[in-house]
Amino acid sequence: MSLTALLAFTGNYHCVDPRDRIYSLLGLVRAKDRAIVGQPNYDPRNTVEAVYMNFFVNFVQQLHSLDIICLSSLFRRQTTNPADTGEHQWPTWLPDWRVQIRPRTVPFMVSQPGRSHIGCFRPLPWPEIHGDCLAVFSASGSTQPSIDLDFTARAISCRAVYLDKIDGMAMGLFEGSDEWYNLATFVQSTSTANVAERDEMDPKNLATDIACTLSLDRGSQYLKDVAPVGKYRSELRRLGLTNPY
Repeated sequence: MSLTALLAFTGNYHCVDPRDRIYSLLGLVRAKDRAIVGQPNYDPRNTVEAVYMNFFVNFVQQLHSLDIICLSSLFRRQTTNPADTGEHQWPTWLPDWRVQIRPRTVPFMVSQPGRSHIGCFRPLPWPEIHGDCLAVFSASGSTQPSIDLDFTARAISCRAVYLDKIDGMAMGLFEGSDEWYNLATFVQSTSTANVAERDEMDPKNLATDIACTLSLDRGSQYLKDVAPVGKYRSELRRLGLTNPY
């Protein structure tokens, strides 16, 4: 089992020493994950941030992947006072494993059973065990990440390919121990590329598009089964859509 998958699955576990969020799981993970972390070091000079930073850096360098950075949006500590110093300066790209979250079987799209370096708790269907149909999503293909780390500034720089700009932003939510926090302010898109004229909108097609968007066109949390769009469309109609279709 990968260490990242276990960290996400034990997101509501407690420990006296925050360094044990990583160290306590080493007996359950693969040998290569234990090698990435190294021997537990409880020297006071080996701070919590140093332990988490060491895991992050070694993960990227040894497994040639930046997928771990996705977990920083889930394991992210909040601060209510921007003037505070200390914890709010935690690097935004570094997961803070001390944060308490609901355990996640499949925390992110990158957490694929076919991508064992990050992994998840989804069991492989029997045909996939034999390699008959194991889907793997990897936009970068075999290209390895190229990054520069500035430990003094606690900053990371990545070389990438520019594809397009983000024209809108939905509101993100952070799951705390007993409530939700907004991570971002909603920014309405200015593009009209996907906006049809009112007289061109077919109510049935519109409801279908909404249902597919809300469900990612999948019926299971593992993104495997096709969603019952007709059923979802009927439920939307019962919720208040008045046009018959």
